[in-house]
Amino acid sequence: MFSIQKSCWTLFFVQLFYLNFLQAQFREWTNNQGQKIQAELISVQSGKAQFKLSNGLDTLYPIINLCQSDQEFIQLFSNSEQPTQSSSTHKTTLDWDKLWPKEAQLDLSSHTAEFIRESEGIYTYETANFTFLSDVKLATTAIRNFSRIFEATHTYASAIPFFHDIHNSSSRKIPIEVYNFKRDYIKNGGIEGSAGVCFVRKDNTHIKVCFDYLGVKRIGSKISFDYSGDSTTIPHEIVHALTDIAYYDNDMKWFTEGIAEYMSNTEYSLGQTKYKLISIERYIKSATTTRGNKKYRGRNLGNNITMPKLHSFMTQPNFFDSGNPQKTNLNYAMGCLLTYYFIHLDDKKDQARIKNLLKSLKDREEKRAWRKITAISLIEKHLLGEEYSFENLEQDFAKAMKRLGITINYE
Repeated sequence: MFSIQKSCWTLFFVQLFYLNFLQAQFREWTNNQGQKIQAELISVQSGKAQFKLSNGLDTLYPIINLCQSDQEFIQLFSNSEQPTQSSSTHKTTLDWDKLWPKEAQLDLSSHTAEFIRESEGIYTYETANFTFLSDVKLATTAIRNFSRIFEATHTYASAIPFFHDIHNSSSRKIPIEVYNFKRDYIKNGGIEGSAGVCFVRKDNTHIKVCFDYLGVKRIGSKISFDYSGDSTTIPHEIVHALTDIAYYDNDMKWFTEGIAEYMSNTEYSLGQTKYKLISIERYIKSATTTRGNKKYRGRNLGNNITMPKLHSFMTQPNFFDSGNPQKTNLNYAMGCLLTYYFIHLDDKKDQARIKNLLKSLKDREEKRAWRKITAISLIEKHLLGEEYSFENLEQDFAKAMKRLGITINYE
C-alpha cells in the first residue's frame, strides 16, 4: 500500500480474508428502502458486503443497510465451510529444486492487451492472465505498456521456485481495477491513504489501484503512459496476487511484503520487457537506503539502520501502521532485506531454509491445520532450529548486511 505522500513511500497492506465461499452467483439484493440491484456476493469484511456489479466492478455496502432476508443470507455465506468446486479439486505443485533465475524476459509479440468492451463507463481489456478494468479510456501507450508490465511480472514470478504454477485456484484471469481519481478508488473498496491494494482469497484474488501512482499522465480525457514515471505499484500488487495463500499469516508479513518489495525493485527494462536479476543486490540496497529517483522509489533509510529485534519484528501485529508512516517504511524495507538475505545470503545460498518454511506452510494449508500449527512455530523449526536462536539469526543477518555496506543496530 503506497502512502499518498511519496516521501513516505508507504507500501501495500494486504487484507486477508479466509472465508470459505458459498457457490457465487448473481442475485437480487434489496436494501432497507426497498431499492434493488443485481450483483454477486464476493466476500464479507468488517460489517460490509463486497459485491461484483454487472459492469464488472466491485463495491462495498454496509450489511446493516440490507433487508433482513439478505442479511441472513450473508450470515449463511460467512459461516459456510463448504469449499467451492475449484478449491476442492485444484492442487498447485511447486518445483522447489528449480534454480533461481538470472533474468526473466517476455516475448512482446504474444502479449498485447485486447479491448473487450465498454459498459456504463467501464473499459475492459484482457491479457493472457489478467482482466484490466478502467473507469477512464486509456491511450494506446498505456494499454500496451500496462499489459506488458502485467505479463512480464507474471513471467518473472513463474521463473521463481516459490511461485512456480501459482495461480488463482480456479485458473481465472486476475482482475485489476484501475480508477482515475482517488475518491472513486476509495468509494469502490480501496484503502484510505493508499494507491493500491490486493485482496488475496482462494478463488477471488483481485487488485484495486489508483492511476495517480502508476507512472501515467493525463492527456485530455485519456490516460497515457509516462515512461519516466514510477510504475512499480502494479508489479508489487501482482506479486501479492500470485503469492500462494498458504504463505499469508500475521507472522509472515515480513516475507509476503518482503518478496513483493524484492520483485518490484528488481531492475526492469520496459522496452525489452525484461527483469534482470544479476544485479539485484545493487537495486535492493538502493531501494532501501537511498531516496531513489523519479523512476525508482527509495526508502532513504541510509546505511546505518536501527530496527526491532528479529523476533519482535517478524511477529509484530501491525506491520502496516497508517498512523506511523516511518515505522511502516522501515518495516517494508527490512522485510525486503530479510527476504533478500534468506534467498541469496543464507547458509549455502540455496534458499534451503526459506523453502522448507514455505513447504511447511503449504502443508499446513492443505491439512487446514492453522489453529494447531502456528507460523511462528514453523519459523522456529525451519529458520532457526534446536541450536540456532533468533539471537544467532540477528548476528548472521547483521554480518551479511555489513558486507553490503549496511550497518544493522537492534533496539
